[in-house]
This record gives sequence, structure tokens and C-alpha cells, in this order.
Amino acid sequence: NGVEIEGAEGNGLYVGRADINGVLIANAAVDGVQVADSGDDGVQIGSGAQSSNYGVYVPAPGVAYDALLVSTANASGEWGLFTLDKIYAANVTSNSMTLLAQVTGEQALSPGELVAAAGVAEPLSGSPTMLPLVRPADPTAWAGVVGVVESRMVLEPPAGKEDNSDLVFHSVAGAAQPGDYVALMVYGVAQVKVAETAVIQTGQQLTLAEVAGTARALRTVQVDGVTLTEGSMVVGIALAEPTADSDTIPVFVTLR
Repeated sequence: NGVEIEGAEGNGLYVGRADINGVLIANAAVDGVQVADSGDDGVQIGSGAQSSNYGVYVPAPGVAYDALLVSTANASGEWGLFTLDKIYAANVTSNSMTLLAQVTGEQALSPGELVAAAGVAEPLSGSPTMLPLVRPADPTAWAGVVGVVESRMVLEPPAGKEDNSDLVFHSVAGAAQPGDYVALMVYGVAQVKVAETAVIQTGQQLTLAEVAGTARALRTVQVDGVTLTEGSMVVGIALAEPTADSDTIPVFVTLR
């Protein structure tokens, strides 16, 4: 080892001031910096009013492979990256797309329900983006479906940072009451509630059913030998047929 510190009551390494780099690693056969374990942050950038110009900077021509390669041990997958700020990318590849919203009206929302836009909520503290208000969708008054409820979401301090003013979202079990937050699947595969008497075949296009929050197959009629499909909004494509032991089916949500 070039430098080995077996133990320290305070800082293992302290750099009070450096005119150029606080620590410079010109070359390393494996990791430039490795943090095997820490009681809090593996790496913290900034403290109080002091902060750097950039959190992490990878200059051109860039690294040979992934500029950021991360994973979380959380079974829910929350979160590989969490920020209230905007993210810019030339292109985004994903398996699905989820939107956050706030519940309004008088009814609770459960996972699998189709919801309609019903207003706008104030942005979260520190975020520039307003949130939609949503309620159970129905074909008469609230037919503008904007997503499928994935889960109820709560804002809480990050684990180990209960004294910090920052809050993060996490999914929790149970129905979302008016005023609660929900995660909405807006593109991708989701479990969607279907009407109890709905007859649905795999591959059929689905729309909003008469029972609030549920889906049914688009209806068709024959006119002079031509099959015509009703012009209702398509919420997605059925990926399986309903079963007696479940009120949901997997649906590829498209919302068009």
C-alpha cells in the first residue's frame, strides 16, 4: 500500500487546502477510489453552504464504457437515481415510463385502477414541475385517462438522514387516499383492473369500461362486411385473458 491508515479517531485523510487537486490519482490498475463500506454516504459532495461547481464531471472524450453504472439492493428498485431536478439526455432507453400525481376527489385509488386528469397540484418543494391531480376515470364525467395506478407513494426522509430536510419518494402498500401521492404507469406493462363481466382476448385493444377505473375491450361492429372499431380512447393492449382468481390482467399501456 502506498498509504495505509489502520485507524483514526477523526478524519482518515484531511486536506485543508490545495491549490490544484485535493487528491490526484494519475493511474490505477483497478479502481481509482474504492469505498468498501461507510456509515452514511460513500461519497459526499458539498457541505452546508459549501459546494462544488459540478457534482460529478466526466470530460470528453469520456470513459470507455458506462459513465454511470449503478444499482440498488432495495427490492423495489427505488432508486438507481433520485433527483427533483430535470435530466437531459440525447436519447432515453427504458422498459416503462412512470408519472407522479396527487389524488383528488372523494374516492381512494388502488393499484391497477385507470385514472383521469382532474386538475393540477403545486410542485414539490425544490422541484420546478407541477403535478397532475387524478381521480378514478369513468366514461361520463372523467374520461381523460392519463395512467394506471402502480402504487401509493409517500415522501419521507432518506434512511439514515432523518434529521435532513430533504425528502424522497417511496412506494408503500395500500390504497391512496385523497391528498396522497401515486405512481402512474403511462407507458409499459402494468396490471390493469378489468370489468367483472369483461370478455377480453390477448392482443385486443382496451378502453375505459362503464365501471369506474376498469378497462374493457373495444367494441366492433360489422357494416357491409367491414369490421369497424369504436372510436373510444385506447388505454392499452391486453397481454393475457382475465382469470377467475384476479381482477387485473397485464396490459401494455399506450394511452392514445
